[in-house]
Amino acid sequence: RPKNDTIFMDFEACDSVLAGTYTLGTGGNFTDLNSLLSLINNCGIGGPVVIEMLPGRYDVMEFDGYIPGTDSVNTITFTSYRGDIDRVVIEARSGTEATITISGGAANLIFDKLTVNGCMERGPRVSTAFDLRACENITIKRCSINVNPEGDGMGFDYAGISSLGQDAIFYNLLIDSCTILGAQYGIATDHPATGENELFYVRNNY
Repeated sequence: RPKNDTIFMDFEACDSVLAGTYTLGTGGNFTDLNSLLSLINNCGIGGPVVIEMLPGRYDVMEFDGYIPGTDSVNTITFTSYRGDIDRVVIEARSGTEATITISGGAANLIFDKLTVNGCMERGPRVSTAFDLRACENITIKRCSINVNPEGDGMGFDYAGISSLGQDAIFYNLLIDSCTILGAQYGIATDHPATGENELFYVRNNY
């Protein structure tokens, strides 16, 4: 009997790349966050992109690897529609992962005027808003960051912004004018096993 040597492959169809300003949410240019993130991560961008998030609650966001087309000029900005920070909430529903994870060389991302919560359910194992690993040119500004102060664990799993572990190396990170509440550690980082963290700016946070 011959062996099954069938190969299965998944493809992302990219008939165009993003450039410009788009709305996300009910009634927006994109209605599904996961579909938008898949398009960004797999197809990339063709110029600066601004994603205005319409009022609502959104689940986790993950950026793992270089996003095609991004550089210091062609950035991707996630912000609240009309600056309505209190009505745009990004929050992990599971207490096992951070709400926004940036890793694997992902770069040139900006998060502005958003409410970003760690898991706020009762007794989460993890309640972290941002988990930064192997990334560069990341800006987090004017965000309201909230962490569950009553989790089952303690320490760095309950940080507003965390960059820890062997691959937790970053370059050019700006955290500006954010409020961080409920966290055991507002910002937690350590020395990576290899390399150096460079250009780390923290200012006007509360």
